[in-house]
Amino acid sequence: MGMKKLHFILAAVFFLVLAWSAFTWDHFTWILETAPGMAAFVVLALTFRRFRFTGFTYCFILIHCIILFVGAKYTYAQVPLFNTLKDIFHMGRNNYDKVGHFAQGFIPAMVARELILRLEVLKRRGWLVFFVVSVCLAVSALYELIEWLTAELSGEAADAFLGTQGYVWDTQSDRLCAMVARDLILRLEVLKRRGWLAFFVVSVCLAVSALYELIEWLTAELSGEAADAFLGTQGYVWDTQSDMLCALVGAIAMLVFFSRLQDRAIAKTAL
Repeated sequence: MGMKKLHFILAAVFFLVLAWSAFTWDHFTWILETAPGMAAFVVLALTFRRFRFTGFTYCFILIHCIILFVGAKYTYAQVPLFNTLKDIFHMGRNNYDKVGHFAQGFIPAMVARELILRLEVLKRRGWLVFFVVSVCLAVSALYELIEWLTAELSGEAADAFLGTQGYVWDTQSDRLCAMVARDLILRLEVLKRRGWLAFFVVSVCLAVSALYELIEWLTAELSGEAADAFLGTQGYVWDTQSDMLCALVGAIAMLVFFSRLQDRAIAKTAL
């Protein structure tokens, strides 16, 4: 199949599924949930002449968008198939949102890896700020996962554990993280070493996950809507941490199982 035909088919499927998802009872939530997919389409369309991803990556980007659109149609807490699975396996909640967050790690990992490899950004110091911010957000996300794991294993309530941390030095710790990350990246000259590729891909994915959680929180606060409709927490206190864990697992799964396939697809574009 030619690339032009593939691009046309992918775009057609994108708009068909988007139109299908619009037949829903909650159009405000639909707009919020489909916005990332529509924004991604606009960005990819605007940059299409300057940079084209492999068909392999475009297919997975479409899969991610479809996951978003299905969640937008039913809301993540009410996707029918996962309601059925919840009943069959006696789960406490509809876990379709975890599929979305797994994809939130898996597909951005694929996108980030292809960009890093094809644009050779690890050789460009101009990307230093981006990677420093990604590492800092990734550290913050990882810390949330450690808090969750510690609280679960210790049997303590969240407040008992989180209360010992405090927020007095939050700004200073953020600055320290940025300074340490920047210094290490410069001293170790990691931007010149492909061996750090997986580290930066995972950092970018965790940063995306953390940033998405911030956007969800801010949107819920500004909209005045109930958090569950948009956030899909379903009353789970550790929903944010478990979402980021799914993203981390997704990123690692992509690196472990799909890196070679992506390398082959990238090699074909160079021919």
